[in-house]
Amino acid sequence: MSNYDMPGQAINQLVEDGKFEESFRDDLFQELTKVRDISSQFFDEIPAAFEITRGTNLLFVEGGGELDLSGIDRPTARQLNAIFFSTDDDVDLTLPNQFRGTVVLGDGNNSLEANNAVIVYSGAGNDTINTGRGNDLVVTGEGDDFVDTGNGRDTIVVGSGNDTINAGNGRDLIIVEKGEDTDNTIVIDGGRGRDTLDLSDVVITSISVTGTNARGRPTSVQIELEHGTTLDVTNVERFIYDVNGDGLISRDETLTLIGLLDIDFDAGPLG
Repeated sequence: MSNYDMPGQAINQLVEDGKFEESFRDDLFQELTKVRDISSQFFDEIPAAFEITRGTNLLFVEGGGELDLSGIDRPTARQLNAIFFSTDDDVDLTLPNQFRGTVVLGDGNNSLEANNAVIVYSGAGNDTINTGRGNDLVVTGEGDDFVDTGNGRDTIVVGSGNDTINAGNGRDLIIVEKGEDTDNTIVIDGGRGRDTLDLSDVVITSISVTGTNARGRPTSVQIELEHGTTLDVTNVERFIYDVNGDGLISRDETLTLIGLLDIDFDAGPLG
């Protein structure tokens, strides 16, 4: 566990365990019995967007198995800023309700349960990520991931793998990035609320309406991307797409659709 108390200085230790035992949770924040200095390889795995500042508390974990942190007391959970997994083993992680930090998963087939606003970076495995209330950020990895962000104004970033996304309640933003895989299918359900699907990073080859309601208004569409990925989209009210590919999105850009669909090319702020 690392605590950055002074600018440019840190005490760096790694909690090690081949498998997470029941006592691991209790020992974790009381007495670290298995620690060693961490090397720079762990810092290479920290996302660039994560800012380490004075007083930042980081937990680096090796090993696989079940890690239930739900019983950790409120003050300790609030002090922990991020958890980083450096392992290819499968991990089943349950976060404490008071945790509002960042989790970076390893490359195993992982599962994560959270009940508050969190930031999650998925690894290369097939991960299952369930978050509750709060405004979450979830960035999926290369595997076939399942994401359910529950309530809140959430942001979900997808692009690689056969992912299934349920944005839940709230005004959510789903961003599709240009992935390296081909012939993938990403299923996106915006849930309740006025949701936005940002397609400005990809090239669309076709869009077709696949479902309508009793009034004839579209409820689902299928979007084909240039590199072979298919998006099956339901319950999304607003779409952003850079038709001209110039990095600018203006109100006069148009898109020809197969069927009927309202698309809002709004250059203003999202949300």
